Amino acid sequence: MSAQFLDRSRRDFLCNSLKSVAGLSVATQLSGSLAGAPSDRFELSIHQFSVKKLIDNGQLDTAGYPAFVKDQFGFTNVEFAVDFCGELFQEPAKGEAIRARSEKLGIKHRVLLCGSEPLDAASATDRQSALEAHLQWAKVATHLGCEFMRVRAASEGDKSRQLEHATKGIGALCDALKDSPVSILLENITNCSSDPDWLVELVNRVGQERVGLIADFGNFEGDIYEGMRRLLPVTKSVCTKSWEFDSDGNETKIDFKRMVAIVKQSPFHGCIAIEYLGADPIHGVQQTAALINKYS
Repeated sequence: MSAQFLDRSRRDFLCNSLKSVAGLSVATQLSGSLAGAPSDRFELSIHQFSVKKLIDNGQLDTAGYPAFVKDQFGFTNVEFAVDFCGELFQEPAKGEAIRARSEKLGIKHRVLLCGSEPLDAASATDRQSALEAHLQWAKVATHLGCEFMRVRAASEGDKSRQLEHATKGIGALCDALKDSPVSILLENITNCSSDPDWLVELVNRVGQERVGLIADFGNFEGDIYEGMRRLLPVTKSVCTKSWEFDSDGNETKIDFKRMVAIVKQSPFHGCIAIEYLGADPIHGVQQTAALINKYS
C-alpha cells in the first residue's frame, strides 16, 4: 500500500478494505456489536495471523493493519507478529509511523510475537545468539509502542534440562530488558512449553515479576481445559484459537463456553486475543468475537 493510501480518511480506508475482501463472500456489516469489551475485566484484541490470508493476498499490509482492524471489527487492541514485520526491522521509522497513526485512532499495540530463535538452546553460544536476535526485535517492539514481546521456550529435550536452559536464556533476556518499556511474555507453543506445569515452573524460576504468560487455548499436551486452568494464575494475556464453526456458531474444536468460564473463574484480567486460523478471515474473526462476547 502506498503512503497516499495510508493518508486517506478512515471512511475511504474502510470502503477500500471492504471492496478488497468482497471476494471472501461474507457479510461485513456484522462488526458493530463486537466493538465493546466483553466485560469490565476483558478487552478484545486480534492476532495478526488472523488476517494472514489478506496479507498474503496483498489486500492488507502491516502499516494498514491497525486501522483496518478498528474499522472492520471495532477492536482497539492489536498484536503484531514478526513474520509480517521484516520491513520494520530494517526501517525503524516505519514502526514509529504506525504507532503514531494508531495513537491518533485510539488503538493500542499490545504484543509483538517473536520468532523461533531458541532462547532455551542447550548451547550457551546458541542462547547468546538468540538473545541478540531478540534484543533487535525488542527495538522493533519499542518503536511500535508494544506493551509486551512474546518469546518461546519450546525446544525439544529432557524437560528438567530444558527447564535449566530456558531459565538461563529467558532470564538473560529479562536482565537485558530490565529498563525497557517492553515486558516479556512466554506462550505455550510446542514441546516442553505445551506442559502447563513445566511452563509455570519456568515462570516461577525466572520470577513472576520479570516474566508472565500468554495462555493459548489450543497449545497443550493433554487436557486443554485443565491446561488453561493451570496457566491462568500467572497469565497476562489470553489467546484464543478458532478454525471452523457449526450451524449454531460454535467453534468445532474448542468449547468456548467452557473455556471462557475457566478464564472468568481465574484472576486474569486484560486482553483476550483472537487467533483465527480458518479460511474466511472476516467472518471467522466476527464469529470468534461473538462467542467470546456471548460467554463472558
